[in-house]
Amino acid sequence: MLFSFGIVIAQDEEAQKKKKERPVRNMFESGVLIDDQTSVIPVKNTLEMHIQHRFGIIKDNGASDFFGIYAPSANTRMGLNFSILDNLMVGYGITKKNMYNDFQVKYGILRQTRSGSMPLALTAYANLAIDGRNKSVYGDDYQFTNRLSYFSQLMVGRKFAEWFSLELHSGWTALEMVLMTGVKLPG
Repeated sequence: MLFSFGIVIAQDEEAQKKKKERPVRNMFESGVLIDDQTSVIPVKNTLEMHIQHRFGIIKDNGASDFFGIYAPSANTRMGLNFSILDNLMVGYGITKKNMYNDFQVKYGILRQTRSGSMPLALTAYANLAIDGRNKSVYGDDYQFTNRLSYFSQLMVGRKFAEWFSLELHSGWTALEMVLMTGVKLPG
């Protein structure tokens, strides 16, 4: 009995030495909040399906198009996201308008810890979309690169309490990419 008591203490000391910093629980309940990305990345091997719907103009038809849900200008996106690692997610989606096929990646660079040793979370997000419309839309100077659009974002956030989290986002769109690379956009 004395011998087994000594082993239990030794195992307890080893467990304390190997104790890893635990990240805070998710700042938000989802990786998307309304129509914007959050720093949330689901745990490894998680597959998510997202269906996003944007309402159309509601002032013209009112109840006849169910207040914008079935309006001609309404848009729907369906996509799948898969978490390869606890801090890396990749995804694919398709949007009704212009048949955009988009590929996205989200990477958690820093994760806020419960102990406070890392006071904030830093996450990078990038999206590449390919316009699926007929090439006649682009005119005579058609190049495949005319179909591409880019978006990237850096998110800095902190969970202050169970009921309050704050994130600041900085994004770069295709417009800045065009200015830097000289790629000509259609239209």
